[in-house]
Amino acid sequence: MNTILRRCSYVLLLNTLCVSYSFALDWSGMNWLVSDGWRNGGSEFDCTWQSQNVWREDNLLIMHAK
Repeated sequence: MNTILRRCSYVLLLNTLCVSYSFALDWSGMNWLVSDGWRNGGSEFDCTWQSQNVWREDNLLIMHAK
């Protein structure tokens, strides 16, 4: 019985890791446009950047960008 529970736990853990990793890969390498929304008379900040590394931690998408 313990062996079955242990194997089920391993399968669930691996499934969670694989799903998180594949989800993060979908976001990697995309171009993003960031703007602060200021227009006409305000300081405007627009930049385009590309995500290099993306991973997921505790339901947060962590992005390392250049």
